[in-house]
Amino acid sequence: MWRGTSDGAGDEAVNEVLCTVKWNGADVKHVRRTTAENVRFRRQSAMFALMTADKPRLRIGRILLFGVLAEVATIVVIVLVLTIHERVIAAGQPQSVIDEFAQRAPAVLGPAAGILFVFIGALLATRPLEQDFRRHGLLVGAVSAVLTVPGLLAGDPAQRPTYLGAIVLKLASGYLGGWFSEQGK
Repeated sequence: MWRGTSDGAGDEAVNEVLCTVKWNGADVKHVRRTTAENVRFRRQSAMFALMTADKPRLRIGRILLFGVLAEVATIVVIVLVLTIHERVIAAGQPQSVIDEFAQRAPAVLGPAAGILFVFIGALLATRPLEQDFRRHGLLVGAVSAVLTVPGLLAGDPAQRPTYLGAIVLKLASGYLGGWFSEQGK
């Protein structure tokens, strides 16, 4: 936060004062101001502090990180299930059985795992926060939902309702994860 201090504040006989502008307690620069300018600077600093005091900081890095990780974890689960099915469960069966499973399984696993991982990501993203949990959780869900849109556009048109449902549920899951995190504080 910016703060201004001076060596002659309030002394009306002094036409100029030496002001020290501070950023988080460290002296940044010294400027000469007239007494009237110093009073105006102090008012502006106080107004800035009042305007920003109630606004929580948006943790963009955590939101992006956990939103992307939720989507990556979903993809990893789908690939692992398909690989295990092909090499262990369906070993020795015709390729048509493996292909049929590979077509159906992601439609079920993707939304289910995505919703779960968004919830977990929202919990982890909001863990260090003191306030604004639900907004951060919702934004984690939004990041994951945005990453789902290419699959919606490129996928089978018959799967579009599933993708739309997954997007809505990811947003709800993120909000719910933020709410759970808020209840734990």
